[in-house]
Parts: sequence; C-alpha cells; structure tokens
Amino acid sequence: MTLLSEQTIKSQSDYQTRLNASIECACFLLHQELSFRGHDECECSSNQGNYLELLHFLSRNNKAIKKVTFNEAPRHNKLTSPNIQKDITQAAAEEITNVIIKDLGDSLFSILINESRDISIKEQIVVVLRYVDNNGHIIERFLGIQHVRDTTASSLKAAIEALFSKHGLSISRMHGQGYDGASNMRDEFNGLKALILNSNPSVYYVHCFAHRLQLTFVAVTKKHNEVGDVFNFISSIINIVGASCKRMEERFKMMRENDWESLLEKVSSFYIKHDIDILNMDDEYKLRGRSRRKSQGITNLHHFRYELFNNIIDMQLTELNDRFTEMMDLMVLGDQLDTYIIDLRGDDEFSGIEGIASLIEKMVKTKKNLIFPLVYMLIKLSLLLPVATATVERVFSAMHIIKSRLRNRMGDKWMNDSLVVYIEKDIFDKIDNEAIMKRFRNIKTRREQL
Repeated sequence: MTLLSEQTIKSQSDYQTRLNASIECACFLLHQELSFRGHDECECSSNQGNYLELLHFLSRNNKAIKKVTFNEAPRHNKLTSPNIQKDITQAAAEEITNVIIKDLGDSLFSILINESRDISIKEQIVVVLRYVDNNGHIIERFLGIQHVRDTTASSLKAAIEALFSKHGLSISRMHGQGYDGASNMRDEFNGLKALILNSNPSVYYVHCFAHRLQLTFVAVTKKHNEVGDVFNFISSIINIVGASCKRMEERFKMMRENDWESLLEKVSSFYIKHDIDILNMDDEYKLRGRSRRKSQGITNLHHFRYELFNNIIDMQLTELNDRFTEMMDLMVLGDQLDTYIIDLRGDDEFSGIEGIASLIEKMVKTKKNLIFPLVYMLIKLSLLLPVATATVERVFSAMHIIKSRLRNRMGDKWMNDSLVVYIEKDIFDKIDNEAIMKRFRNIKTRREQL
C-alpha cells in the first residue's frame, strides 16, 4: 500500500512537471504570437515546429523536464498533441477573461464593435468593453471575436447576446455603443444600434469620431480641388519614388540629411512642369504671371510651404466646424453639485486637473467619490461613452498576424483564444502557471489528474 502511494505521488509529480513545461512552451509562443505546429512533426524531422522544438530545448537544459517528457513520458500522456496545445491556450484565455469580468464587476459598460474578414474570408466581429474601474481609470478590454455567417443587424445582435451570455453580461448593463458608421450598424430603424436601443433605451450611440474625421476630409477633398490635387500629388510621388530601389535610396538619403529644402524644390518643380496651380492665389500673387513661376520656380519655399498647408488646414477646419456641433445639457444635481463645486474650489489637490479623466481619478484617490456619489456617477457615465474604435482596429491588425496566410486553417475558437492572450498581455503576464493548470484540468476529464 505504501509502495503504491509512493508510485502514485511520483506519477503525479512527473505529470505536473510535464504539464508545467508544456504550459511554459505554449505561453511563450502565445506571448510572441508564433505558430505552434510544424510542417513535419515526426521524430525524424529536422524541424518539428516551434512548440515541440521549444519543448526539446527545455528538456535538453533541464534534467527534471528531460526525465518526464517525450520518450520518458507515458505513451498516451505526453502532453504534446495539438488538442493539448489548444486546451492550454483556452485555459490561458479563460483566465484572462475571468480577470476582466471580475474587474468590471457590476459596473455599467459600453461596447465597441466592428466587423472584418479574416484571411480565410470568414466574417468576424470584434467586441471590446469600455468601463471605468474602481480606481477611476478608463479601461478598454477585448472581450472576444465571433464568426457570423452574414452581417445583418439581427445576426450581429445574436452574436453579441451569445458572447454576453457566455460571460454573464447583459444588455441591460450597457450604457453606450460605438461603431464605425456602417449602415447595418447605425441605421435608425433596422440597424444594430436600433435593435439594442429596443432592448435598452439608455444605450447611447456614438459614431466613431475617427471615421467622422475621415469622412470630413473626404468631403473637403471633393469640395476643394486644391486639396485633392495635393493628395493626388503626394500619392504620385510615393508611387514614383517607391517604384525603384535607386529612387528609394535617394529618398532615404535625403531624409537622413534633412534636406527638406531640396525636397520642396522638387515639389514646386513638379507642379510647374505639369502646369498645376497649387493654391487659389490672391490677386497680387496671380499678377506675377504663370510664365514667371515657370521660369523661376517658387523661390520663397518657406512662403510656399506655409501657404500650401495653411490653406489646406483652413479648409479642413471650416468643414469640421460645419459638421460638428458641441451640445451640452446642464444636469442640475441640486445641493450635492453646489457643495461639490465649493469643496473642489477650496481643495489645492484639484488645482492641476486636466480633463474629466484626471478629475475622476483624483476623486477616487481623495475618496470624494464616496462623499459625492451622484457627481461621481455623472462623470463616470460621460467617460463610458466611446469616442473612437481604435481598440477594435488594433484587434483586427492582431487578427491578421495570428491568422496569417500560412495559418489560414486556424479555427475560430483557437483564433479567439490566441487573440485574447496576445492582446491582453498585461493581464496574461500576471497569471501564474498554477492558475492555468487548474483551469486546464477543469476543461475536460484527463487520463491523469493532479
């Protein structure tokens, strides 16, 4: 009986060492976003893939690992199969998501959503949570990516509800929704925005300001030919310079030497050669005559540079002012708000505050969020509203790194788990192997348990 117990203890110890080594390999590859599998993983292969090669490296440099891996491990419990790799990735991703959900707690939140196709032409939507944590910090966290068969508003809403259900979230706790302005998202009657508002009228919609800015610049270009000429010219220059290695080297040399005056000279020569008016010149400028500009070029390069970009910026600002209006509704909070204002005016700690993000952090630090809970809630609700979908766009960038042309057969589940680990690295780095082991064990019944 004693001998059996010792064998059992040794077997469990060996299993834990082997599993810990497998987790170390998986975590390293996930952190660096490297592929796991190799083209040929047989024992005679010169390159078995990153996962197995890394495990071989660990076994060569650690005697304890060498004694329990590969040929020293039980035949059906080597912990090197693709399914084991996916389960470890899932365990790490679930631990990260669990940290996010705990940090969110019962607070209200907003969502940022966008859609894109992956390398295998599958439509994916990304969901990002925006909330204010207990320290008053604005947090945006990647919740997950969902494959949808079509991008109708009803399909998108069903995907969001499925993701929320998985993580114990509810649309009733949402306060804001931010999209890029696609019609299936922002449509007043049949879009995702409208469907969510039907479930919760308090979910305010914000059209991504980065996309609104882009639309404004497009409108400026269409309305003013001079701006369009500038962008067309820049595009032509890039195409010409990038067409040959020689021109590319010349450009890099010019940039290294900071020879901007020479660059501007070439710009002006290009315009004169192609008979392009850069600006709507004033009368005095036009009286100088086009022939003079052709013969002499633009001699005052500083003036040229100033006029060119100053006019473009003026046009853009004019269009921005026409399209964006700032409306502020004064919400009277009674005696609490009056007391709050008087209190802050007499507190030197709030003298250097810049913006409401800094204000709410200082309120939490000085415990004034407990003294003025209604004011704190008002500020918190305003910070929850999304401004831009930049975090979502970064997820798409990561998606094309993870699911690349050489990894185009990656399944949705593994891609999602890999993305969670890769994007939320700051949380991942704080999770120890013991937590991943425990969750790995709970995913399914194993041949051997700790």
